[in-house]
Amino acid sequence: GAAQPVTAAVTDHCQGQCADILPPGENGNATLVEILGNKAFGTHPAHSDDQLDRYNGLVAGHTGLTDQKLTDFFNDASFGVPANQVESVTSPREDVTITRDKKTGVPHIKGTTRYGTEFGAGFAAGQDRLWLMDLFRHIGRGQLTSFAGGALANQGLEQQFWPQAPYTEADLKAQVEFIRSSEGARGEQAMADAQAYVDGINSYREKSKKGRY
Repeated sequence: GAAQPVTAAVTDHCQGQCADILPPGENGNATLVEILGNKAFGTHPAHSDDQLDRYNGLVAGHTGLTDQKLTDFFNDASFGVPANQVESVTSPREDVTITRDKKTGVPHIKGTTRYGTEFGAGFAAGQDRLWLMDLFRHIGRGQLTSFAGGALANQGLEQQFWPQAPYTEADLKAQVEFIRSSEGARGEQAMADAQAYVDGINSYREKSKKGRY
């Protein structure tokens, strides 16, 4: 028969001591069908609100928080997903896989190259938070109302944000160039990592647009 692929052992660099929480959930996207389902039946897309209860529990439980109780309120963030807990595995490039767990849908990014790993992280972020990214991109440019509508709350947020951070496109470009030029090899690597991450986001954006999802 065909040779079986060799799987490298997963090293948990957190040593079982990393945990996180993302209220209300991992998934921040919804299809049109899921939106209609929410309107009609109150249902939610998978993993859109399944961390909310644990997060809310911190309001009353934080005073008694101990190492032993940590996982009562936070998710285990150890690297890797046990075989019986794998929900999905996708590979947007040959050099990276995105494995999500059944419980919370958190993506675990594993790459064989640095570029591929950063790309996969961007791709997964796009899957979970593409709309939110676009929202904050417009807020950062003082363009919220043209993106999300002219509601009073949107106008207020837009007007509050811009005086506090009145950066122009030229300012943004200068900041990027400063990192690239003043930090030497580390700056170049940082920019390459950022570009790989953005490439991953854009790859998902293009696929989602073509696939209408």
